[in-house]
Amino acid sequence: MKCVSLLRGVGARWTRVTIASVLALLAGGCKMGPDYQRPQLATPEAYRDEAKPTEARSLVDLPWWNVFSDPVLAALVKEGLEQNLDLGIATQRLEVARQANRAAFWALFPTLGVNLGAGRSHGSPSTPTVSPPLDVKGAFTGSVGASWEIDLWGRLRRTLEAAEALESAALEDRRGAQIVVVTSIADAYFQLRTLDAQLESARSAVLSRKGTLALFKERAAGGVGNDLEVARAEANVNDAEALIVDLERGAILTENALSLLLGKPSTAVVRGQKLDDLALPPVVPAGLPSTLLERRPDVRAAECRMAAANARIGVATASFLPRFDLTGFLGFASSDLTKFASGSTDAVYGGSGVLGFTVPVLGGQALQANLAAAKAEHRAAELGWRKTALVAIRDVNDALVELKKAGEMLRVRTAQVAALRRSMTLSEQRYRGGVSNYLEILAAQEQLLVAEMALAGAKGQQFSALVAIYRALGGGWEHLEAPQGAPVAPSTTAN
Repeated sequence: MKCVSLLRGVGARWTRVTIASVLALLAGGCKMGPDYQRPQLATPEAYRDEAKPTEARSLVDLPWWNVFSDPVLAALVKEGLEQNLDLGIATQRLEVARQANRAAFWALFPTLGVNLGAGRSHGSPSTPTVSPPLDVKGAFTGSVGASWEIDLWGRLRRTLEAAEALESAALEDRRGAQIVVVTSIADAYFQLRTLDAQLESARSAVLSRKGTLALFKERAAGGVGNDLEVARAEANVNDAEALIVDLERGAILTENALSLLLGKPSTAVVRGQKLDDLALPPVVPAGLPSTLLERRPDVRAAECRMAAANARIGVATASFLPRFDLTGFLGFASSDLTKFASGSTDAVYGGSGVLGFTVPVLGGQALQANLAAAKAEHRAAELGWRKTALVAIRDVNDALVELKKAGEMLRVRTAQVAALRRSMTLSEQRYRGGVSNYLEILAAQEQLLVAEMALAGAKGQQFSALVAIYRALGGGWEHLEAPQGAPVAPSTTAN
């Protein structure tokens, strides 16, 4: 399948115009070089560790606002799609490629030029410049010229093919930038919500440890405990407070990164649902690996660049053959424009038409080098396309493993936290009953906080893995219109 046929309404529109207007003028003309055909690439029937899917339905068939169901996140993504600077750069690069395509298209047609001039000459009777001598002589000239390169060997049409393919590649690059914006904002948001959940656990731990510290101080004042218990309890409180400082630092840095994705200076970011309240979307298969090559913008862009390189082989090949140019001229000269306008003038008219051709006699080594370079460029583009396709399949496999293992880790961490909470309750009861010493309760507190941090991280990792799958599958660019009734991007902070 040709690269331009992958895209609706981009390269195809110029191809239709070219067929309708140019080929009619170039009946019998040919195009040098090979026509583009996609190379064969073997793809697996299913992703690693997944059963062969019975349908091509995939997670990316869902729009991003259904995958990431938090309305606040949806509003942030909408804001990023409107203001992200990298996406703006990709849009302008697409415009550059589009204009280059237009220029290549119009190069197929003749160019016209108009020249108008006026002059005066002054002569002396003693040394006349004309006969009979005149003191002043006026002259007015005008001409219209045209030139047209007859694209007998398809050099210009191959150039147009390359320009069409590069415009298509730029469009795919922009689609890829849109996916990066959507998924990067979602990933940063879930990281922020993970840090918020960890902060909540750390602040709860500070309150719990301060309660233990108050108990130890009370026992020490009553002569039951000692200052060692109090000092260790104080250090335990300080440890949790230091963790809060570190988590707050991480949250601010994440907000700064998210603000950059939104195309604005660093500022506080509004929060929506808590991490515990966020729900994963329904389980949807990843789909067929073969469809990935048709969907992922980076794979599609790599194929378009391969098609452009293929067309440039034809351009280099046509350079060995004669180039035919048709030029024409039509003009006049008059000494009196007033008479010329009325038709009563001795104006001189002239015109000419020339069919010329240029044969490359010298410089054959340079032409051969250009052709060899074009073929090497095409081979490199093909290898780049193959690598991009393999990387795409690997990305999906990696993301699927991450999601699967994140779910398993979440179950383990949930059980661990539940067990440690029971352990902490028993440790407090044993300590108050005099069965155990203070070290047991302090150790239980430390272990519980570490486990709660890991549990929040495991919850966040599930959502990060989901984002990675959506990105790896190339999802979202077909659904870039915000859902009807989508929330306006918020501007205040709410924890």
